[in-house]
Amino acid sequence: MDVIEVLNNIYEPICTIKTNLQNKLKTQSLEFSTGYYNNHTIKGGKGNWITEFYPIPVITVGSFCDIGIDVNLIFVETKMERSKAIKFKYSSLLPYKFEVYGIDEYLLDFYNEFMDVKDIGEKIGHSNEKQVGINFTFMKDCSIDDIILLINKLISFDTFTI
Repeated sequence: MDVIEVLNNIYEPICTIKTNLQNKLKTQSLEFSTGYYNNHTIKGGKGNWITEFYPIPVITVGSFCDIGIDVNLIFVETKMERSKAIKFKYSSLLPYKFEVYGIDEYLLDFYNEFMDVKDIGEKIGHSNEKQVGINFTFMKDCSIDDIILLINKLISFDTFTI
């Protein structure tokens, strides 16, 4: 198998998901833009940080969130202002798989699946972060409706990307 075939085998399903998500966003009258971006940092299987040098499609929904379609998963990223993040009831985001982290210190986890959801606000309060990031992960074969449901929640929570 040559390099182009390998890359097409990887990217074709990613592009199909991107198209399906865009079509669903259009039916919901949600504004969006799309680009391809590289240099995402992800946690590897052993908890180590890995830089992805290859580009993946990212759909920015209004000013509310980014949806990234990665090789192994789909992620939704958003931000929240410090004052709101300290008081926010993160248990309302369960059962989604999510992480809360610093924007300035993006390797600083306020919450991941191994931490108690009740401690997030207090941890943010003890930090110097002015904003926090929230990252949700979905399996690649998830329902697009589940992602749209999350996006509508994020809009109601007044999250942002800028």
